[in-house]
Amino acid sequence: MSNLKKGYLFLYNSFQWYGWMAILTDRVFNYDRPDLDTIATAFLYFFQLLAVMEIIHSLTGMVRANPATTIVQVLSRVQLILMHYLVPQARESSGMIPMVLAWCLVEVTRYLYLALNMFGIAPRILTWLRYTLFYVLYPMGVYGEMKVLIDSLPYLYESQILSIILPNPWNFAFSFASYIWVLVYMIYIPGLYIQYTHMMSQRRRALSPPAADSSATRK
Repeated sequence: MSNLKKGYLFLYNSFQWYGWMAILTDRVFNYDRPDLDTIATAFLYFFQLLAVMEIIHSLTGMVRANPATTIVQVLSRVQLILMHYLVPQARESSGMIPMVLAWCLVEVTRYLYLALNMFGIAPRILTWLRYTLFYVLYPMGVYGEMKVLIDSLPYLYESQILSIILPNPWNFAFSFASYIWVLVYMIYIPGLYIQYTHMMSQRRRALSPPAADSSATRK
């Protein structure tokens, strides 16, 4: 990788680390209320939307990440940001507390690791945290996301926001509320097992000791 790419990715990951650390600080100091303050909310929107750049990074081969997985992970969060912006019940949901806390802890650890690892200076403890915290944070984050979506459903059904209602020139109907229902009960739950086992496999690969040189002399 060229020094220019390394420098760009280091700055990108460092900037993201700063943003998520700021959001985490607000979440910790305002642990007793679901929503963030105005500035932290703006940070949440900005830095999560900025993560769309990671789709571009993966598609262009700038980083070794699966583009399909990256697209799903980033857009699923962008969807929740949209819900937070449009639906009052999403902002008031108790699921905001575990969701944002889990996101922050994951991203603060991940971006710091990625920034330092660009130059091979990530400490071993940070690598261990990067591939271990998901045991607790992933289920916590999924619970928070599901709670936010479920709490939003009554408003979505009543307002028909983001839905396409008949009659219309295309003779096509789409219920955004029904889509969220399917997402929660038919995708999130089985997806939790699939993603969880995938991350366990990643952890084994990342933390396993390097294989011994096959040409080494055996006793």
